[in-house]
Amino acid sequence: NKTCSVYSLRDSDQPSSERHPTSLHMGCGGSTEAQPNQTADGHPLNEEAGNKQLKLNDEAAKQPTNEAAKLTKEEVYVSANLASIQTLDEDLASEQVNGDMEILQELHTMVREQYKTSYNEIKQAYKEGDYARVASSAHALKGAMCNLGANRFAKLSGLLENYGRELQAIIKAGTPVTEDQTHLVSIYIELMAGEWQEYLTVFEDFVKWTAN
Repeated sequence: NKTCSVYSLRDSDQPSSERHPTSLHMGCGGSTEAQPNQTADGHPLNEEAGNKQLKLNDEAAKQPTNEAAKLTKEEVYVSANLASIQTLDEDLASEQVNGDMEILQELHTMVREQYKTSYNEIKQAYKEGDYARVASSAHALKGAMCNLGANRFAKLSGLLENYGRELQAIIKAGTPVTEDQTHLVSIYIELMAGEWQEYLTVFEDFVKWTAN
């Protein structure tokens, strides 16, 4: 795994020399995750929150699909450890275009169109119970967001992709999926909508900061 230094996105108005780097590991697709007991900028979680997170991680890992589907939106967010993943890896985004912000803006515009198309396709496929199409559209979004360093959104897209394939395999095996199982898809869709708005805000702040 590649190791890199990252900083809190909330400190994006500070010059790079004043940011506080934290050594993190980059997984597939450029996603950056802190340790389970840390936030994305390296600060430790309080003990109570850390214990609850670890407990939910263990419970989600042990539960079969129909049980995991009963998790709430907040529980899914915690069990996936999303708080530890950057909304935008600014270094990676810059590296993708060799520091050319004009090209990055063009790439961002293309990804916005990709989001509109794929997100609407996911919602429509969900309504129709076509989980193979849910998975393929989520996969397309994951790749597009990885290219921009939008790690948290890419993580969510990957989770939805995998879950969509899981549901499709159940259906292919001749077993009907339950409402509880399909409900988890709607949770992922809702989380993705919120994360998209967060990404737009952080990206716009990044562009303004680099222009100063």
